[in-house]
Order: sequence, then C-alpha cells, then structure tokens
Amino acid sequence: MSKRKPHTFTLNEEAMSWFKEYSKKTDRSMSSILNSYILSLKEEHETRLIGTPETGAREDFRARPYPPNDLIVDLLGT
Repeated sequence: MSKRKPHTFTLNEEAMSWFKEYSKKTDRSMSSILNSYILSLKEEHETRLIGTPETGAREDFRARPYPPNDLIVDLLGT
C-alpha cells in the first residue's frame, strides 16, 4: 500500500461527527482508521471465499482491532 492518493466520498453529518470524535479519542487519523477497517473487511471476505464457514466468521476473524464497545457507547452518548 505504498501508493496513496486522495479519494472523495460522502457521509451524513451524524456519521462524520462521530467519526471525527472517534479519531480524536483513539489518537488516529481518519485515513488510518478507514484503511484498517477496509483491509479488515477485505481480509474477512477473502477468508470466507477460501472456505471459512459463513456462520461465526465475523466474530472469529478480526485481523485488526475493532473499537471497544464502551468507546462506542461513550461516543454515541447512550
């Protein structure tokens, strides 16, 4: 992943506000977070394609850290 270039996409205001806050709380850039999640999703998909059972694959395969539930609850204010 040595070649990087900017890409444009849209998010609703609520999602973008949460994303900015999450980025600050985890002390990571938004690009870093997006790259991690996209690569994790890609790896999970490829793992399923080579024979990982469909049931439980999401919970069993986590190549990169997901946000802790208490952080999600804290950021959403619930």
